[in-house]
Amino acid sequence: MTNDRKEDVRCFCCGETSEQSVLSRSSQLGVRDIDLRSGMMPSTMGSWLQECPNCGYVAADLAKGDERDRLFVQTEKYAALCELPQFSRRSSRFLLRAAIELAREDFERAFDSTLCAAGDADDCNLSDIARGLRKIASRYLAGRPLTVDLRVSLLDVLRRVSDWAAAAALAVELMGENLGHPHAAIVCFQLGRIEARDDRCYTLSQVLRSNHDPEASNDDAEHLEHVVHVLGRLKRR
Repeated sequence: MTNDRKEDVRCFCCGETSEQSVLSRSSQLGVRDIDLRSGMMPSTMGSWLQECPNCGYVAADLAKGDERDRLFVQTEKYAALCELPQFSRRSSRFLLRAAIELAREDFERAFDSTLCAAGDADDCNLSDIARGLRKIASRYLAGRPLTVDLRVSLLDVLRRVSDWAAAAALAVELMGENLGHPHAAIVCFQLGRIEARDDRCYTLSQVLRSNHDPEASNDDAEHLEHVVHVLGRLKRR
């Protein structure tokens, strides 16, 4: 049960007014996956983006945008994207938003939007589609300078698509840095999951409760020994 409300919103791109769902503040509090995406409640995913019924523009707030958005939404390419087959309306909105962000050359936001579509595919039990979307998302960040948050997110994506070599290399790189909390705990946890060839989804709370969390462990020496052991095995592969 959410506390969303309805509001009339004027589309930035075409000027048409339509009724849209607006998330309440309480609906924006939820459990985060360890890819560090939005912490909003998963049950509200259908309201994370608004869609104009007239021109198809998609945004968190239809009233806001960039002139580049207006121009892109008017193209034949965008019209064709709106007509593509879809497995859910939610995923379609996230992928349309990703296309808008790519047109802006905002690759980081396109990465996040595509991951949201992958999460929706997970919810629909479409694991192959979810895996494919994560692979696409990872390409948006290839060769770009990234923040720690984005690199930790990418690490989870690489593990979820079973790209063990790339995931191990990124984990080793991150472990060589002076990471703060919760990044250090996440990377240590990821090392164990990579070693186990585990591509399942985990939440941040699960990581922080695990024995791999350096702030939760009662035996720091044992924890460090485990990390050194895993790093050594991964480097030899």
